[in-house]
Amino acid sequence: MGPWPIGEVERALKLVQAFDPTGVAARDLQECLLLQIRHLGLENTRPKDRDGSSAPAADHQVPEIARKLGMTIDDLKEHIEIIRNLDPKPGSRFNPTQSQYVIPTST
Repeated sequence: MGPWPIGEVERALKLVQAFDPTGVAARDLQECLLLQIRHLGLENTRPKDRDGSSAPAADHQVPEIARKLGMTIDDLKEHIEIIRNLDPKPGSRFNPTQSQYVIPTST
């Protein structure tokens, strides 16, 4: 850790996360997708389990998940479609080639 107060680091992170494309500088996939959901103005519309955690969205589980959330299958499918259209790697469209790493070898 550095000598910077955590509050300043968090403010700097939020500033960088506001850059385009939406979702950059996320610390993990969940945060990346949540940043995009917030940007779309859908933050308070995502389905939640009774304990407050996000619901999984596997196709074969849709009826069970809809029942647990008290939603119709069609409403749940709308939420799933929004999630499917999010970009898990928002910077990749600017550099579509895979990173090449330099591996040192002994001679």
